[in-house]
Amino acid sequence: DMVGHTGSFQAAVIAIETLDISLARLLPVIDAARGVGLITADHGNADEMFEIDKKTGEPKKDAEGKPVAKTSHTLNPVPCIFYDNDPDYSVVAGEYGLANVAATVVNLLGYEAPEMWERSMISMNGPQK
Repeated sequence: DMVGHTGSFQAAVIAIETLDISLARLLPVIDAARGVGLITADHGNADEMFEIDKKTGEPKKDAEGKPVAKTSHTLNPVPCIFYDNDPDYSVVAGEYGLANVAATVVNLLGYEAPEMWERSMISMNGPQK
C-alpha cells in the first residue's frame, strides 16, 4: 500500500481497515459465485511502520523521543492467502515470490501456464483445459 510510504501510522491503520472492509464485502460474493480469492501484495510496507534498532529490537527514536517512521519497503515475507471453499488443487510447499502468482492464476482458471513463466504454487487435482 502506498500509504505506508508516507510514514503516517494513522493513515496506514485506516488503509488496512479499508482493506478489511473491502474483503468483508468481496468474500461473500466469491462464496456465492463458488469462486476463488487470491490475496497477496507485491511487498511489505505497512507491516513495519517504524525504523527498528537492530541492537535492542525496539523502534528507533528521534531527538524528541518520538519513533522514527519507516517509509521504505520491508524485507518481511508477504503472505499469499488462497480463499476457496472447495479447492480442486493443492498448494505445493516451497519458496515463492510475486512472479509465481501469474502461473497460479492461470492454473486456477483451468489452463497450463507457459513453461517460460515461474512455476505455479498449486497442483491441480482435476482435469485441466
